[in-house]
Amino acid sequence: MDNSIKTAAGEIIFYDKTVKDFHSLEQLLNIISEEYAHNRTAESVNIIGHDNTGKIYKLFFDFNNFAVMLEEAGITFGDKIPLKQKALGEILLDAGVITAKQLDTALKEQAKSGNTRKIGEILIEIDCCNAQQILYALAKQLGIFLQSNQNK
Repeated sequence: MDNSIKTAAGEIIFYDKTVKDFHSLEQLLNIISEEYAHNRTAESVNIIGHDNTGKIYKLFFDFNNFAVMLEEAGITFGDKIPLKQKALGEILLDAGVITAKQLDTALKEQAKSGNTRKIGEILIEIDCCNAQQILYALAKQLGIFLQSNQNK
């Protein structure tokens, strides 16, 4: 019996407190790309999925704390992810999205802010990469595979 997720929907909460609903994972990616044009970066994403048996799965990404929590019928499967993964900047550097000089510039800018600003937000602001590249790097950091039909 196949118990894979059949539907997924949820909401994206942006740093400016704008909330957008989505009804598919494709729509989630489209909204994040569209909102980037309005200088909005996702702070968290709540996803609710249903499998073919009717079980409800909830997935919550908190990009402030790198927390992922999975729930099935109110039972927590996960907690905060240990930060043993590569840093976001290292992932982008390894992928050839940014250069070592760009990463150094962003890290210095982050340090100036007292480490209150997110490195991804800074890299977008200084035009080193875009929101979709940050999303894919965050997904890789969390061990999640994302696929896009969009051509580069």
